[in-house]
Amino acid sequence: MAPDGTLRKTNKTALAKRLKKVLSPVERLPENSSTVIDGMALVQHLEANHMYFSDVSKLFLTALCEGGSSGRIDIVFDVYRSESIKNAERVNRGAFSGISFRTIAPGHIVKQWRNFLCSPENKTRLIEFLVSDWSKEEKRLQLKGKEML
Repeated sequence: MAPDGTLRKTNKTALAKRLKKVLSPVERLPENSSTVIDGMALVQHLEANHMYFSDVSKLFLTALCEGGSSGRIDIVFDVYRSESIKNAERVNRGAFSGISFRTIAPGHIVKQWRNFLCSPENKTRLIEFLVSDWSKEEKRLQLKGKEML
């Protein structure tokens, strides 16, 4: 809370800078290490114009597999609540534009990735699609490093 009683936004960048000050990089990860990935940050960095959602999933998974030798990889996604500070800011700046997908299937194509990501509903459905797609046996094997697609 801010001193005036209103809700205050968090700043992930400030946290990252603080962590960099107190932690030093390692050449090689220890055997029992774990990797935590900001899933939506990775989604935002993807260039997925004119790609099928199945290809987006593969691209995302390939980026995760390049993450190295951790024994465990946790992918953390934002939650998009209709009543939140973030959502109120999006509404104020008119960020809702583009097509909203009711369902996402592997054969659906994304023509304009940035416009697709403007909708919190699309992001939620994308996360649901990715989780469903990654639960398939061949994707789990890829994450374990036994098979590359």
